[in-house]
Amino acid sequence: MTIHPSPSQPPSFLGAWLVQEYVYNPDGTFAGTVQQRRELVRQPDGRIRVTQHCQPGPELAGHPMGRFTGTPVFDLTVAPPYRHYHGPAVIGTAITWSDGVMTGQGIWPEFGHNFRSFTILTQPARQLTGGKFSNASQMVANIIGLVVPEEAANGWPTFSGPHWPGELAQTWVGTAEKVRVSSLESAVRPLHRRYLTQQGWQGWQDEPTNAPTTQWQLTADGQRWRVSGNRQTIPLHGIGKQFGWLLEIEAVVGFNHTVMMMELLDAAGNQLIGLRHWLVDNQLFEVEITRLQPG
Repeated sequence: MTIHPSPSQPPSFLGAWLVQEYVYNPDGTFAGTVQQRRELVRQPDGRIRVTQHCQPGPELAGHPMGRFTGTPVFDLTVAPPYRHYHGPAVIGTAITWSDGVMTGQGIWPEFGHNFRSFTILTQPARQLTGGKFSNASQMVANIIGLVVPEEAANGWPTFSGPHWPGELAQTWVGTAEKVRVSSLESAVRPLHRRYLTQQGWQGWQDEPTNAPTTQWQLTADGQRWRVSGNRQTIPLHGIGKQFGWLLEIEAVVGFNHTVMMMELLDAAGNQLIGLRHWLVDNQLFEVEITRLQPG
């Protein structure tokens, strides 16, 4: 186990980036894509000016994300571990949990929706991103995206391959990084995962070094997953939802531990990235970041 201090400065996201976002409806069906050219330029006052050139696909005509077009602009400032979005297009805050891992929350006033977002740098020239647009608590779109530097791009980045990691590889290896919310100190452990298929369900078993083994069982239930399993000997129960290459689960472990998790498969990049928010008695105490590759 390796202990890391709190992140002081996230990796630079300056420059021009190409972004392709995959848009899903609340029921999990695919709606279309939005392509962006994103420019981040440092201003004389130290702020960073973000300009997004957005082009929704024609299939999004009539969809809420069909209005996500034009050239929205906003400024941000960095005050580690936070990023503050000052508008006009975006107002809100993001927090850096680990190097290259951020989550954000706020509102797009002109677009007319609030948002929750994540950005994870998986390679120096590759980001995974995504989030939700909502009307208060009513989700209108769930989005996943790939981001690459414009200068290194060979066309727009795309997701491809199977949605279920177990179809790509039965075993995965990597790390689980647990970040203490109170201090942002983190501990990194090796993680081994085995995907399982039994009659009536599929799932996986996580086997971190010097930590409890957890088994997750997913049973199809209409447009969602019923989730069960155990963490060591403690039972867990939850509900899951699939949005293409993105899996989201909210589960209760025992009676007072809750986990809100997402896992995003980048099959072309041989990466499976997970982000879990752990709560005890409804208080966020730990953020867990898993990084896996076929092994």
